[in-house]
Amino acid sequence: MKIKQIFHLVKFLIGPWMIIPLAFTIALIFGAGIYEWPESSGDYEKYLFFQGNIDMGGACLFAGTLMLYLFFGFTAAWYLVLKLDELEVNNSFSQTITKAFWYLKFHILAFIIGGTMNLGYDARVTPNDFRNMFLLAGLLYLLSIFYICILHKLKVSRNWKLILAPIFMILWFAIGSDGNTARAGQLVSSETNPHYIIRSKKHGIMMSWHKLCDSIFRDID
Repeated sequence: MKIKQIFHLVKFLIGPWMIIPLAFTIALIFGAGIYEWPESSGDYEKYLFFQGNIDMGGACLFAGTLMLYLFFGFTAAWYLVLKLDELEVNNSFSQTITKAFWYLKFHILAFIIGGTMNLGYDARVTPNDFRNMFLLAGLLYLLSIFYICILHKLKVSRNWKLILAPIFMILWFAIGSDGNTARAGQLVSSETNPHYIIRSKKHGIMMSWHKLCDSIFRDID
């Protein structure tokens, strides 16, 4: 198979027509299969990045949601790189940005629908984990689009663009590896809220994001 044919196949597999089947597959495999609710496994330091919400169902949905954010953060970034390579090199930066949003319109729609459908869980507890992580993922996606467009305008080679494109997802996973929420690493039940404890400098960065979001948007009632 020629390189060009391989890239066409990759674009199909990570393109908008595969969003729904991939989302269901990833959410089912990770959220309902691989991920273990800490209170049932007894290991509170496992899957710290994905721990959030205190309700068992909400916790599993939260874990699946974050996995989808990461997965589509990577694949949408690679898809955008491959699609932008089809553009004329003399397009202006504003034209490139416009095209980028057009190419990702179905990804963006799926993100908005999927990211807001579980916000009701935040109304049951003090932390607003679903909302705040939705806002963070949205910001990182937006930064990724502009960043990839800059790489395109700088005429960085395709291989390097594919390597560099998901950099914001990589940074998020690295910083959030010690926990994205106050609930990370704690024993909680559906009747109690997690304690506000900073586990590390990395965890402190994530908690600062929650403080910022909560101070602007307040609590979800």
